[in-house]
Amino acid sequence: MQKKEFFIIPYDNFDKLVHETFQERDDFNFAAEMEAANDVYYAFYNMGSEPINIESLNNSFEKWIRKDIFSYFGIDDIIEKLILMGKLEKGNYLINVSW
Repeated sequence: MQKKEFFIIPYDNFDKLVHETFQERDDFNFAAEMEAANDVYYAFYNMGSEPINIESLNNSFEKWIRKDIFSYFGIDDIIEKLILMGKLEKGNYLINVSW
């Protein structure tokens, strides 16, 4: 058995952080993005700890900010970007959807 520690963020707090950090994406909604049901947790492991291609992340991010319909910038990418910006710490995350 393995023990892991997690940062737990309610989805509406995550939405608020995204809106405050990326004002251009004030339409972002975690629950809608994930097509989430009520009372669920979404896990994101080892965020900020795995090697990533910064150039590729930044290119995808710019397309996402511009709302390019042919872009994809997943929740894990958003978390990685927030970590790189110093808005979140490296680690494991649970985002809780409950209304």
